[in-house]
Amino acid sequence: MSISLYHCKGAGGPVSGQRVYDVYELAGQSAKSGKFQRKELLLRHVERRTLARLGGGVSPFIVGNRNDALELLKAYDPIAYQLNVYAVQPGLASQGIADNVRTVMAAANDSLTAQGVELRWMVSSV
Repeated sequence: MSISLYHCKGAGGPVSGQRVYDVYELAGQSAKSGKFQRKELLLRHVERRTLARLGGGVSPFIVGNRNDALELLKAYDPIAYQLNVYAVQPGLASQGIADNVRTVMAAANDSLTAQGVELRWMVSSV
């Protein structure tokens, strides 16, 4: 079984290749996701993040729904899955990324790779 988590960060601030703060925040969120290889932490996270809250902000499912996901996760004991993390930064252009931004991205990649988690960056093509 494969589980994919997406971390999305809106664009803001300076020109696209220079948004080190946005990428730093996104890289941090992504790197922390490695802990979700532990079933109990993933279950707790999905339960918490998918509940409707007063201020909104519920994490949506692209495919399926909350109840089906929780039942599927609970059914695997012990659970064996490949965790994939996607860092989505639409305001960051793939061309001309500044060196300090690349360094932050590489550090997040290294952190998750060491934990056996694949991190993929999704950025704008231009």
